[in-house]
Amino acid sequence: MKYFENRVKGREATFEFVADLCAGCETVLDVGGGVGLLKRFLSPKIKLDVVDLSPVAKSCGELLFPEVQFVTGTIDDVGGIYDAITCLSTVEHMQSYKPFLTSAWEKVNKFIVLSFFNGLGGTEKIRRFRRQNDYWKNKYSFRRMQKWILTELNPRHMGVKRIEVNRDYSPEPIVVIWKR
Repeated sequence: MKYFENRVKGREATFEFVADLCAGCETVLDVGGGVGLLKRFLSPKIKLDVVDLSPVAKSCGELLFPEVQFVTGTIDDVGGIYDAITCLSTVEHMQSYKPFLTSAWEKVNKFIVLSFFNGLGGTEKIRRFRRQNDYWKNKYSFRRMQKWILTELNPRHMGVKRIEVNRDYSPEPIVVIWKR
């Protein structure tokens, strides 16, 4: 359990920011949410579902948060529509963002929240990827992040109301894609 709690250390502001965004939501899906630690920050009124590839995370999460529904798999293994979908420090591990974003867009009513790991440790795969892609430099300007989102995620076809990039609140950039 200590391992999972250490995943939040230093990132509390990210979880608090996401919880504030989700305050008006009834249902939230956390993609790659591990043991469901986001639940600690959300209002008890919000129904949280978590999907993660790790069966160990699911087992531990069910012990920690019995009120949360856990699914082992990907976003495509989850049915239903959610007010918000969060994906915190997970997108950079995906092979392709577009199928994920397309699936998320079909399952969300209000917005999608993405946060991006900011070089605080990390795997060699992420470091190598960042060297190849200048949008991933440790200095996340709004313009760079917006260009990266428009290029890599290509949300133009989805009817996006607006895209916000927030770096002030958290040690990692947070992207909110609002649905029309």
